[in-house]
Amino acid sequence: MKKIFGKLAVLLLMAIMCLSACLFASCGEEEKPEETPLKQYNVNVENVLPLGEVTANALKAQDGGTLYEIVVTPKIGYAVKTFKVNGAEVGLTDNKMECVLKQDISVTVDYCRKNSEELQRRQEMVVNKMNQYCDTYFKYDQDYSYNLNGRDITLKKGVLHGGLPYTIHSSISPDAYLDFAVSQDSKGVYTISFPSGYNPVFWGGSCANATFWAWSSISSSIRFTYSGNMLEKYGAYTVGVFNYDPETDIKNDKWQDTLLVCQNNGPEVMAEAYAMMNKGDAMQYMNTKLGNHVIIVTDIIVERGEDGKINMSKSKIVYSDQHGGYHNRASQEGKTVYSSTNCNYTKSFSEIYENAYLPMTCIELLDDSTPLAKAEFTDSIGSTNITKTNVLRGYIECNYGIRKGEMVITDANGAEVFKATRYGFETNPQRLPYSNFGTTDGEYGVANVYNDKLDLSALPAGEYHVVVTAIAATGESAVIRDYTFVN
Repeated sequence: MKKIFGKLAVLLLMAIMCLSACLFASCGEEEKPEETPLKQYNVNVENVLPLGEVTANALKAQDGGTLYEIVVTPKIGYAVKTFKVNGAEVGLTDNKMECVLKQDISVTVDYCRKNSEELQRRQEMVVNKMNQYCDTYFKYDQDYSYNLNGRDITLKKGVLHGGLPYTIHSSISPDAYLDFAVSQDSKGVYTISFPSGYNPVFWGGSCANATFWAWSSISSSIRFTYSGNMLEKYGAYTVGVFNYDPETDIKNDKWQDTLLVCQNNGPEVMAEAYAMMNKGDAMQYMNTKLGNHVIIVTDIIVERGEDGKINMSKSKIVYSDQHGGYHNRASQEGKTVYSSTNCNYTKSFSEIYENAYLPMTCIELLDDSTPLAKAEFTDSIGSTNITKTNVLRGYIECNYGIRKGEMVITDANGAEVFKATRYGFETNPQRLPYSNFGTTDGEYGVANVYNDKLDLSALPAGEYHVVVTAIAATGESAVIRDYTFVN
C-alpha cells in the first residue's frame, strides 16, 4: 500500500506542477482582442498624362476611417505640377501625403518637366554651343568650291558667312572649325584659310551634326550620327506623351514617317508634348516626302485658352538649326549674311505639327540626379603593345564627341619632325582614326581629306618621341599615346 500511495503522490505532485506552469504561462500573456480589418477605400487616379505612378497604402484605422499614405512617383525627368483630391489642390511633401479616408476619392496629378538649376545650366550650355555653331561669322581668304550631291557650292572670298558651311560629310565642331581661322576683326568676324590641298567639303556639317555637337557639350550617352537614327537606342528620348513606336512606324529602311505619327496622335496630344519641351531639347521630322531634319529649341512660349487647351497658333518655339540650302539672312548689325543656318528663328506649334516634328531630348537634359560624366579616352593600341609598327596606327575613342586629335613627333634633340591634326567624321564622332597619319586618303577611303602624311622609312636613323593628344567636346583633353621609338 505504501508503495502505491507513494506512486500516487508523485503523480499528483507532477500534475499540480504542470497545472501551475500552464496557469503561469497564461498569466504572462493577455488574450489579444481580434483586430478589426481595415476598411478599404478606392483611390481613383485620373491622369491626363501618364508621366508617373500613384500608389495608395492603407496604414491603420483612425478617426472612424482608414489612414492612407498616397505616394506619387514621377518618371525620370518629370515632376508633380499640381496634385488634387476630389478637385481641390493639396500640397505634397516629398511627393507624399497622409489622409484619413471615409469614402472613395479621386486624385488628379498634373506633371511638368523637371527644371532644376543644374538642368537649366545644362540647357544654357547646349543652347550656347548650338548658337556658336550657327551664328559665328566667317569670311574666307579665297574662293573654296566643293560639290555636294551633284550641286556645286562656293564659299566666296570676302563674303560674310554665318555659321559652319553645310557639307554633310564632316562631323567637325565649331571649336575645331576655328582652327582654320587666321585672324579675327574688331566685329568678331573670323577669316578662314584652309591649308593647301584640303578639300573644304569635309570642313562643315549638317543638321544632325550641329545637334550632336550641341548635345555633346553635356552628353556622354548620345550615339546618333544623323537625324534618321535619333532613337532611344542611340541616346535620344521622346518628350511628353504620344504614341510612337519606331519599330512599327518605319515606312522603309531609311526613314520613320513622323507625319503619320503626328496625324495618328492628333494636334491636341502633340501640342501637350511640345509644351513639355525645355531649352536645349531637339525636334526632328523624318518621312519619305520631306526627307529628314532636326533643330535645337532655344526657347519656348506656351499660350493656353480659358479652357486650359493650348493655343497652337500663339504657342511657339524659338530654334536654331543647320539646313540643306544656302540663303541670305539678316544678322550682325542688320548686314546680309550668306548662310546655311538659322539662329533663333521662330515656329508656331501649328507649324511644327504640320511639318511633323517630334520633341526629343537626351538623358542629361532629363535627369540631374547624377553629375555629368568625365571624358574618358581610350587608345585602340594599349601602351604595352606599342611598337614602331604601331606608332601611326590605331584610333582614339571617347564617351563624348572628339573635337580633334593631334600627333607630334620630335627627334632626340626635341626638334619637331612631324605634326598633324585630325577631326571627327560623321559616321562615328566618338571615334577618331589616326591610322591616316600615315596615308593621304585615311582609314575610310575618303580621298583628299588631308594632304599631310608621314613616311617613317624616310626619317633619318635615330630615336624619336611620338605624342598623341585628344580633346573632347567638353574641352577636356588627354595624352593618348606617349612613346619613344628607334627608327
